Amino acid sequence: MQFCNLDQRTEAWLQWRREGITATEAKTILGCDTYSGLNALWRKKVGLEPEKDLSHVPAVAYGIAHEGDCRRAWELKHGDFAFPVCAISDVSPVFRASFDGINSAGEPVECKCVQKDTFERVRAQGRESDAYKRYLPQVQHQLLVSGARRAFLCFWHEGLFHEFEVERDEALIAEIVKRGKAFWETPLVMIDGQLRDG
Repeated sequence: MQFCNLDQRTEAWLQWRREGITATEAKTILGCDTYSGLNALWRKKVGLEPEKDLSHVPAVAYGIAHEGDCRRAWELKHGDFAFPVCAISDVSPVFRASFDGINSAGEPVECKCVQKDTFERVRAQGRESDAYKRYLPQVQHQLLVSGARRAFLCFWHEGLFHEFEVERDEALIAEIVKRGKAFWETPLVMIDGQLRDG
């Protein structure tokens, strides 16, 4: 992977995100995003719609405020560092990720600071929880960008910490690459408000 000297949540970072497909967009590319589709993603990429500022949403604000707490919890557990960084995949510059952390082995550490009920469901249901399933495409995209064999998906709430080791899923990564390239390389136009091949 190729590291990029960017501060996350800056205008330069937002522009960098528009120039490729990021890990948070993997579920949209795969067609399993309940909040956004390819049409909306295309509109953002071509500048027809600005990135929505969700920082005022309480759950989002909580996640941003406590990301460092989650990262430190992982570091304390593993006796290692997790350095936040942006990077581009060696597979294609289209695929990029803003990592909450990369450890000394080059493995992604993804931090999710969630509300109490979500945390309790994650702890009780494990990999069958909705939250784990929702973030799995993002983590697999991070494994694509990093080239690592495993990642850590971490959940935090008010000092409570729960993590999953996520193994690289070659089939899912291949699907992200296939669909991502198709989305990025196909000329797209709007016809009657719908996304169509050009």
